[in-house]
Amino acid sequence: LPPPSCASTRDAMRLIPWALMGVSPARPSFNVLSITPRFHGAPIPVTRMARAARQHRIPTQVWTVNEPARARLLWEGGISAIVTDDPAAMIRARSE
Repeated sequence: LPPPSCASTRDAMRLIPWALMGVSPARPSFNVLSITPRFHGAPIPVTRMARAARQHRIPTQVWTVNEPARARLLWEGGISAIVTDDPAAMIRARSE
């Protein structure tokens, strides 16, 4: 199998309209979605994008999240992984 490939910025931007409509496009060319909650100051619909990606069994990670409450909401919304500056706080939040 080829190695996993992460969505490019262009790939992620193309997913946003589909995610906002609540549907998923045809099978994307990437195997992992790695996104930030804000891009150039604009909010990104990360949980909706994760839902769209999950329809194709594509995991989503979000970076950089340092607030445990925000991390819990993201996990509840279907995010697979969190990139953080405070791993200990995220591990505690995940186990709560």
